[in-house]
Amino acid sequence: MPRGNSRVSDLTIQQVCDHYLITKSYKITAKMFGLSDTTIRYIVNKIGAYAEKI
Repeated sequence: MPRGNSRVSDLTIQQVCDHYLITKSYKITAKMFGLSDTTIRYIVNKIGAYAEKI
């Protein structure tokens, strides 16, 4: 997880990954959650990929 004021919970991470899998678009997901598309890309690629292995 990135350091700093992290306001993204585990539930939100799962929602972000699900929403991205449905839309296949970082920008749409970013607008939905009010985050930047870079943040969405990080969550899906780093944290989401790890979450799928469990």
